[in-house]
Amino acid sequence: MDYRLALFFIVQMAADFVLCQLHYMIPEESKHGTFVGRIAQDLGLQISDINSRRLRISSKDGSDYFQVNLKNGILFVNRMIDREALCPEISVCIVQLEVIVDKPVQIHHVDVEIEDINDNYPIFPAKEYKLLIAESRLPGSNFPLEGAVDSDVGTNSVTVYELSSNDNFALDVQSYTHESKSVQLVLKKSLDREQIPFHNITLIAFDGGKPKLNGSAQLLITVQDVNDNAPVFEQSIYRASLLENALVGTFVIKVNATDLDEGENGKLKYSFNKLVPPQTRSVFNIEEHTGIIRSFGEVDYEKKSLYEIEVDAIDKGPYAIAGHCKVIVNIVDVNDNPPEMTVTSLNVPVPEDSPTGTVVAVISVHDRDSDQNGKVTCHISKNIPFKISPTLREYYSLTVDGPLDRERTSEYELDITATDGGAPALSVTKSIKVQISDVNDNPPSFQKSSEIISVKENNPPGSHVYTVSASDSDTGQNSFITYSLSASFLDGIPISSYISVNPENGKIFALLSFDHEQVCYFQCQIIATDAGLPPMSSNLTLHIFIEDINDNAPSALAPFSSSESAVTEMVPRSFKKGQVVTKIKAIDPDSGYNAWISYEVKNLPRNSPFSIGHHTGEITIMRSFIDSDSDQHKLFVELKDHGDPQMSAMVTLIILLVDPEHELPAETKNHKRKANDLSDANIYLIMSICLISSVFLITLIVYTVLSVTKSIKIQISDVNDNRPSFHQGAETIFIKENNPPGSHVYTVTASDADTGQNSFITYSLSDSSIDGIPMSSYISINPENGKIYALMSFDHEQIIYFQCQIIATDAGLPHLSSNLTLHIFIEDINDNAPSALAPFYSTEPAVTEMVPRSSKVGQLVTKIKAVDPDSGYNAWISYKLKDLPRNSPFSIGRQNGEIIITRSLMDSDGDKHNLNIILKDHGLPEMSTIVTLIILLTEPEQELPTERKKHKEKNDDFSDANIYLIMSICLIASIFLITLIVYTVLRWQKYTQEINALKQNTLCPSIAGSWTYSQQRQYKVHLNGTPLKNDLILFTPNFPQSTVEDGNSNTGNLFPPFQPYPDVHS
Repeated sequence: MDYRLALFFIVQMAADFVLCQLHYMIPEESKHGTFVGRIAQDLGLQISDINSRRLRISSKDGSDYFQVNLKNGILFVNRMIDREALCPEISVCIVQLEVIVDKPVQIHHVDVEIEDINDNYPIFPAKEYKLLIAESRLPGSNFPLEGAVDSDVGTNSVTVYELSSNDNFALDVQSYTHESKSVQLVLKKSLDREQIPFHNITLIAFDGGKPKLNGSAQLLITVQDVNDNAPVFEQSIYRASLLENALVGTFVIKVNATDLDEGENGKLKYSFNKLVPPQTRSVFNIEEHTGIIRSFGEVDYEKKSLYEIEVDAIDKGPYAIAGHCKVIVNIVDVNDNPPEMTVTSLNVPVPEDSPTGTVVAVISVHDRDSDQNGKVTCHISKNIPFKISPTLREYYSLTVDGPLDRERTSEYELDITATDGGAPALSVTKSIKVQISDVNDNPPSFQKSSEIISVKENNPPGSHVYTVSASDSDTGQNSFITYSLSASFLDGIPISSYISVNPENGKIFALLSFDHEQVCYFQCQIIATDAGLPPMSSNLTLHIFIEDINDNAPSALAPFSSSESAVTEMVPRSFKKGQVVTKIKAIDPDSGYNAWISYEVKNLPRNSPFSIGHHTGEITIMRSFIDSDSDQHKLFVELKDHGDPQMSAMVTLIILLVDPEHELPAETKNHKRKANDLSDANIYLIMSICLISSVFLITLIVYTVLSVTKSIKIQISDVNDNRPSFHQGAETIFIKENNPPGSHVYTVTASDADTGQNSFITYSLSDSSIDGIPMSSYISINPENGKIYALMSFDHEQIIYFQCQIIATDAGLPHLSSNLTLHIFIEDINDNAPSALAPFYSTEPAVTEMVPRSSKVGQLVTKIKAVDPDSGYNAWISYKLKDLPRNSPFSIGRQNGEIIITRSLMDSDGDKHNLNIILKDHGLPEMSTIVTLIILLTEPEQELPTERKKHKEKNDDFSDANIYLIMSICLIASIFLITLIVYTVLRWQKYTQEINALKQNTLCPSIAGSWTYSQQRQYKVHLNGTPLKNDLILFTPNFPQSTVEDGNSNTGNLFPPFQPYPDVHS
């Protein structure tokens, strides 16, 4: 049982593979709706698959005799079929159907045989036949008769002939082929015209159907009393073959008959029997005298392949007697019909991701020729990703045979050629256009992976700042691109709060008005996504720089506040020329030239004893005071930046000249000094001193390094005709501040198309400087591999951006080189905690403020001001009260630091309130500082005594900032002294060595020292950036065996430095 079951499954799988063939049988003239067969079940299809797989049928001739019920899968008769009309000359009538289903494409061959029913009567071509028979004819003579025609086939066709009752005649029925029967009238008994000159006999033809049907014809026989010898043919049946398409007049065969009679009775003429149909007569004719049969019309094998011709030989006697024979002509097929091609099913467009073997089209081919002439093969164009292969009988399938790419070829025009097997072969070509449909296999692409844009600060919110554009090589929905922002944050705030992008056109809009003092740079990711399934996307990195504009005027630091009244300074008349009276300090929140502040005294009298440093703000004494100088001098100092447009502020300084004995008491000086001590300017001063010290040390190191020069001589044999090339003309890199000195920050790479030594590339830095400091003090580059190193720990608060030129030079002669511009941005990190401005120092004791109890709700108590040297969100400061009691009458503004009264002060409120204020930035990690404020609630008539205030002020005089300032100054002085001592020792050793090498010479005394000279020379010396002066006179020693180099030599001076003559202006 298991073996049979396995065999069943194997047979079933084989049947599925070859696409099984079905055969149904129905009787002709079946009515509409007659059941033919359960075609869906027989093909193994589920009823639910009929519609989804688009089951359909087609016939070769395009008829619609049959239809399929798509609800139950039953094949039924669509319209009545007349077998005789459908297959007039074919014994087995078969309607060939092709059942086609999709997903996947399958073709099933179904034959429906139309069974004949006995619905046609035998019919004779004529109702009566007149025969002339000589009485001399001997018994056994044959007289051919025209048989009856029955449109039915098989047993339903004519099977039996009968004659009505008579004594003289009988029938002889013989079958020569399966298609025809020879019916002859046989003379059984000699005729006697004198007794019966006329015979009327009924010829009846019966078919084999049930019930039997019959037809009849009358034989009218006249007995002739002449000529008693009939012509006789050499053969009763002649056979011949003729090629189709034979020319008119082509010889077919010659028949020959003889007549034993003499004279006119023995002369014969040949003709076709009157039973020969007109169709045959239109194709052949016979020569009356020779019996030669020739072609007379079109001979077409496809119309008829066999002809049966009845030929008569009739003598010329007065009572002519005829002899009879049959000529059977076989038509030989020639290859005269090209193949016929029909595209049965075409599934276009074809998706470009279709796998190999996907059916694109089903082609039906047919050739009306036979045998080898009717065998057809198909082939298609070469070098295309398709192939054609036979499937079932006369069908071929066009399938995918390689990868498809719509972006390369969107449409293929296939030439399908069908060729038969004849000689010569005939062929037909049909062109099919196959469109390739797009699938989403290409992501959107930007021209660059990153772009840099600049936005000026104070832009109007919602303004258009840039447009990004991406392209997609797909088409239709797959090429529709939408733009979006990648989910990212800038200091904890979504990037979507800063900018937005139009999803349709890629236009980028600023959602807020940028402030360079808050944010100077950020980056975001723009995502371009197509509308395919699944969607594909790509990213663009957008570097956005906020350009500074001059939107902030300079502001003086305490005590020189531009919004306050004039500041008074007392200067003793005993002060000397050049002594500093005071220093005005100002800041500008802008950057670059917009923050470069210059100082100028407006309307300064010509004989004023005071001047101000243009860049330092130091007010110094230009000349000694005289008695005529006024006791009071009012200076209007203008603070100007260098922006466009230029912005300025004005402060007023009143200088009182006092005699030494009228100097203010120490308490007053201390009070004046206190304001300066508590200013945050000390912090900036300390930072400036540290920066100057660093610059001094770096300059010394760089000078030492640059004093060493190394030369490399290279010999080349190649012609150096290619310069090194970088991939891009400019690149941008980012370095986080506080990087360790010597860290690797980037690597540049250039290539050279030359070979050998000419392609050896060395990298170097172009000679440039930042604020007068050589670029080589900031970064260095490895000349061999292009690795760039940071020589210092960068500080974003000191430098934000600089650029340098990297030179790639080959070793050819002459050297060829190319440049790369490197844009270097110092990224800020949160390395500075907020610091409060005076008088709220985190390192000082608590600040005390007195608030009258009569103060109203909303009244400002004080304002805490803080700064953070960082930038962006790292410098965004918020204020918060720590451990504030729930019923406290005070609150602080989170952004402005203003402490205000939130409710009316009551008698139950304590006299003293300690507020701990947290100054917190928004960096990562977050940094904070705490300052303390003591608020004393007083009655309106109560005020602290002046002594108490002065005592508090004295405690604040000696702040920690002064200690750090003194330590920094001492440190710098020590470094300078050590450097000077070392330098002096080294020069003295060199001087001693050179003096010992000199011979003794005559010395001439002078103010400058002892010199040996032969002539006087004058040199110009440039010292420490001061103007050129002709102050130094040197005399060239006249030594017989040694020379002294000029002062501008790179080896240094021979003698140690000395005091020059003073110039006339000193």
